[in-house]
Amino acid sequence: MSRSIAQLSGRGTITLPAEVRRDLGLAEGDVLTVEVREGAVVLTPAVLSPIEIYSDERIAEFDESARMTPEDLDRARRAWGLTPGT
Repeated sequence: MSRSIAQLSGRGTITLPAEVRRDLGLAEGDVLTVEVREGAVVLTPAVLSPIEIYSDERIAEFDESARMTPEDLDRARRAWGLTPGT
């Protein structure tokens, strides 16, 4: 475990030393979670998943592709051990 010094600015920002960024593979724009644990500040690289906002047209495409024919539905119900029509 290496130790470095960082200084808190008046705006509350901290610049992580280059050695720390390099060791963790961090780059400009990376997002970190901040946690207070037993009186210590713990920074952890965050994993973000992109969010896509779907248009009404795109949602309609999903609905259409997921639609089952009555025959498909009967086959699925038999495979799941359900009786047709339930």
